[in-house]
Amino acid sequence: MNDVALIEPRAGIGHNMPPLADVVAEEIAAERRRADELVQAAADSRIENDDDAGKVATLIRMMRDHEKALDRAREERKRPFLESGRIVDAVFGAVLRPLVVARGGADGRGGLGGMLTAWERKREDETRRERERIEAERRAKEAEAERARQEAEAARRAGAGAVAAELAALRKQEEADRLARQAEIVRPEPIRTPLGNVATRREI
Repeated sequence: MNDVALIEPRAGIGHNMPPLADVVAEEIAAERRRADELVQAAADSRIENDDDAGKVATLIRMMRDHEKALDRAREERKRPFLESGRIVDAVFGAVLRPLVVARGGADGRGGLGGMLTAWERKREDETRRERERIEAERRAKEAEAERARQEAEAARRAGAGAVAAELAALRKQEEADRLARQAEIVRPEPIRTPLGNVATRREI
């Protein structure tokens, strides 16, 4: 049996190997009998005098020694499985690591993910500048609308040309409101792929 096969207790169809649990149980049959004898001796133990106490103390030492021997045997028996697991990890890791590095860089901040994050940041900066431009234009239209309202009020007090001035004020305000709505909806579209949206790394 090779090391890789050891990591799978149940072999493939058509094998003639017994289950691993049965194999190990057979290997430690003597240790199992010894443990059963010690447990039975513990169940039968009574302390009625110093001699009995000495026997119990000796039995405790014998049980502890047997526990240590079983632990050593268990570690030795499973070592090939652990070594096989490390071999499998190394083989898979050699394939996985280049994927991880290509996707996110050696530090998790580079690779394709870093490239995509930089692109998203660029789009967000462009969006912010566009929003700021629209907002500045909106403020200018608001100021023009306010001046037009003041002109309409002055015309109304003078009794001439008030309607035209009021219409001009309304048009300026409508334009300012339109720009305000436009500024609210200016945002970069999420990057989509046939496999779904792509999340980018956010830094604060």
